Amino acid sequence: MKNRPAKNWYRQFKLLLPTILIVYSLTLAGIVGISLYAISTGRRVWYFTVDPFIIGNLPFYAGILSNLGILFWSASATVCFFSVTILRNEELLNRYKGFLVISGLITSLLLIDGLFQMHRIFYPDVLHIPTFMVYCVYGLLGLGYLLFFRKQILETEYLMLALALGFLGLAVLIDILSIAPRGNTALSDFLKFFGIVSWFIYFTRTCRKIFTGQVD
Repeated sequence: MKNRPAKNWYRQFKLLLPTILIVYSLTLAGIVGISLYAISTGRRVWYFTVDPFIIGNLPFYAGILSNLGILFWSASATVCFFSVTILRNEELLNRYKGFLVISGLITSLLLIDGLFQMHRIFYPDVLHIPTFMVYCVYGLLGLGYLLFFRKQILETEYLMLALALGFLGLAVLIDILSIAPRGNTALSDFLKFFGIVSWFIYFTRTCRKIFTGQVD
């Protein structure tokens, strides 16, 4: 009995060693890559590691709605991916695996776009792709997603997904038409947040119903 903790520690170490090596190697590679990029651009390394609030000398509540939106995007992607890994019903897994994986990837794409403002900064300024074109690509991607997985979607509470897409679509429309210029109103941001929250509710409820076998 006295040797059980020691044996347990050693067993855990053997099981975790491959994971630790892979994860820490990738983490170290990311840190090295960021440091080299910082040096190549002539900026201090801390500029790429510290919180943006510190760099911009902003109060903690600046952009709070945007930050909350990022959290909901992250939660939605996590729900999709995690559900696939723990779903044990082979029939349900075959029916919904592709739907959940692609949903998680699309959510991750929107998460990255929102986190780094890709459609406003990276695509237009770095790749010289107009924001309107980015929205068009996203729209086509969304349309293809709806058509390809229409069977699975119709088996779920698709009204919530329709609300999410409706709110997000209105936010994009306002941005494109400049009906409410950014800085003068937060209408577009409010609509976007409603869309993100609706998206989270849809996938949370959908995954729960898949696990409990309540899908139509």
